[in-house]
Amino acid sequence: MTTVTPDAIRVLARASGDDVVLAIRAGEICVIPAAEAHGDPAISQVLYTQAKLLAEYGEEVTDAEAITLAAGLTASIAH
Repeated sequence: MTTVTPDAIRVLARASGDDVVLAIRAGEICVIPAAEAHGDPAISQVLYTQAKLLAEYGEEVTDAEAITLAAGLTASIAH
């Protein structure tokens, strides 16, 4: 089972570049530019965008927020 970790959420929050996303590539969680995600057949799912993360949590994601969001995203993968 693919698991989103709180560290993956932190990487997404701190990633540089425009339009960055958290995605599943070949069964692994990765942070990549959205344009790359949409053109890569190995991407099975875009889980979350940096824009949405920053809008909902701000630039500093707390440990509790990262844990909660990671758990929710992991649960969404299972469905």
